[in-house]
Amino acid sequence: MRTSTMQLYTHRQNVDRYENMLKTELTDLERRFVQRRLSEERFSIAILQFISPSPRQRGIHLPDALREIRGYQIRLAALVLGSMAASGA
Repeated sequence: MRTSTMQLYTHRQNVDRYENMLKTELTDLERRFVQRRLSEERFSIAILQFISPSPRQRGIHLPDALREIRGYQIRLAALVLGSMAASGA
């Protein structure tokens, strides 16, 4: 299995785990931490899919994966989306 495929698999497992954690009873601090980690994992998936040469690894649309990203990640995401639009991807 290719490294990028393994990384995608791991990040998707983490997303599932964090989404399940959000369904449980958490303190505000714990919830914010899990939401931040979930956002980071989704961002990692988006970046891996963007640089991945294999169309079959693009199971999640980039804008969907980037929906919850905040701060500096939004600026980077805008650059990625702008590059995709310019290249016709």
